Amino acid sequence: GVEWLPPEKHEQISVQNGKIGGLRTFRYAVRLGRAGRVDLGTVTLPHYDPDARRYRMASAALGVIEVSPRAGKTTAGAGGAAAATGSDEEEDAFASVAGVRSVLRPYRGVGDEGMSPLWLWSLVMVPPLLVLAGGGLWRGAGGVRALRHKRAVDPALLAKRTLRELSGKAGAKDTAAAAARALHYAIEAASGVKARGVMLNELADKLTAAGLSSAVAAEVTALLRDCEALRFEPDADAGKVNGLPQRARDVVAQLLKRR
Repeated sequence: GVEWLPPEKHEQISVQNGKIGGLRTFRYAVRLGRAGRVDLGTVTLPHYDPDARRYRMASAALGVIEVSPRAGKTTAGAGGAAAATGSDEEEDAFASVAGVRSVLRPYRGVGDEGMSPLWLWSLVMVPPLLVLAGGGLWRGAGGVRALRHKRAVDPALLAKRTLRELSGKAGAKDTAAAAARALHYAIEAASGVKARGVMLNELADKLTAAGLSSAVAAEVTALLRDCEALRFEPDADAGKVNGLPQRARDVVAQLLKRR
């Protein structure tokens, strides 16, 4: 009825003045299987005597303890004979098991505790669809940005936009400058030549080499000369200023037809 569990050992051993000394403690836990008076017996342990330089045996009586019976337990036998001997009634290991069925009942399945198929397919399909949608939106936005950029730098569109601004110019210098800008954009759109960096004496030859006819090249050069003269002429001829926007529109239209 007495079960000694594995001990818990603690020790503090050191050498002092050439002698080994210290403390070693064993803590035991005991499981008692019956009620009543229980004699724990005597414990005998060997130990080393450094003075005698030999091992000795030490014994100690552990004493007798009184074990109370567990609550709710009854003893077997008339007149409490089992209580006198200190034995408890054996526990029924199958007390918590359900009894045997005597009547068959319809089967009742356990409800599905897993994830709903709708949620499962949503988790599977939604992320790829979101990626595709995001990619489509990004490509669409990229196309819009590219179109805006193209419109912002397309020389043909810039030429047409500058022509629309001619009607709002009041002075001769502003009108001539706007007409020259429109011509420069139209020349670049029609031939790829950036006329701003070319001398007027060389412009006709470059335009002809780029594929424009000699007549168109000469007309473009003449109009640019008139624009330059009006920009830097203090007393510009009113007739030239009034006819300049229409001349610029006609020349730009000829250039853009050759794109």
